[in-house]
Amino acid sequence: MKRREVKISEARQRLFELVEQVTSGDEPVVYIEHRDREHRAALVSEAHLRYLEARAAAAGGAPFTLAGSMTLLVGEEELEQAISADRAEQSRLAREKFRDLDE
Repeated sequence: MKRREVKISEARQRLFELVEQVTSGDEPVVYIEHRDREHRAALVSEAHLRYLEARAAAAGGAPFTLAGSMTLLVGEEELEQAISADRAEQSRLAREKFRDLDE
């Protein structure tokens, strides 16, 4: 889906048209930029907002935490060995790249 972004001055001039676009389903979201703001505003239809709120509520609303979210298929020691081997290989490859640059 193409991301639709407009400047706030354009959004003021075309507000009726932008509302028509989001409420007709042509564009589910129009992002509105403001030069003095870090974040954009989003113009969405009420139906789309209710859908997003329902999805968030169905997800439980609990914040994601990394701890306990993964199950290992190997033992911790085997995982540590694999990570160490990968780090050593990446280090070797980086040295080769730099050596090639020096030549």
